[in-house]
Amino acid sequence: AVVSTQSTGDKINRHSRKRRDTDGDDTGVFSYEKFNAFESIEGELKRIAKERSDIARLETIGKTYEGRDLYLLRVTHNITSKITKPIILIDSGIHAREWVSVSTNMYIINQLIENPSGDSFINAFLDSYDFVFFPVLCVDTTA
Repeated sequence: AVVSTQSTGDKINRHSRKRRDTDGDDTGVFSYEKFNAFESIEGELKRIAKERSDIARLETIGKTYEGRDLYLLRVTHNITSKITKPIILIDSGIHAREWVSVSTNMYIINQLIENPSGDSFINAFLDSYDFVFFPVLCVDTTA
């Protein structure tokens, strides 16, 4: 029989480092065409909130077990610090390795923010609702 003296925590940490070294985008630049590490998602959310402060507001709602920020992004016309309209809540990244839902959430945010075709339907939604996005709820598994 083989006895291992290595702790389970050490094995998990080694696996996590290996995954972070080989998965996703290591440039830190967000891409709508592939998996993104949390740092890239975080950077994109901050960019959106800064460049589109007229309709977007990024808020930190707490910290994860590993000390990372939990973000929500609000998108609406005439945005204020308080929610004044009915809410449409869209969350994703609830479970580990759930990257497709995070990408979908970020794509929806992009379409609302950019509204590339000047769609009157999107404008009507932004006039009537406060979109609240939680792009990554299980942050520690995407970092």
